[in-house]
Amino acid sequence: MHVEQRRTRTTNTWHGTREEAAELVEAIQRNCACTYDKSGVRRTLCAAHHMLVDDQRALDGLVFAKRILSSLRLEEWLNAPPSLS
Repeated sequence: MHVEQRRTRTTNTWHGTREEAAELVEAIQRNCACTYDKSGVRRTLCAAHHMLVDDQRALDGLVFAKRILSSLRLEEWLNAPPSLS
């Protein structure tokens, strides 16, 4: 029995700020590994662009991680053992 599986196209939503979106676009541009043919048509989608268009959970995780980063850094320093200077 052959079962055809159709993929439902969904639209991802950015839940961050405009500034965070701009930072994400810059990061994706720096890490883009898409391939193009001689006429400039994209032939393969890199992992960074794939995440952008197909992985809502990853996008939400990036927003979450970005927002708790300063708290995590502060906690790390507060829990560090005293230096032996």
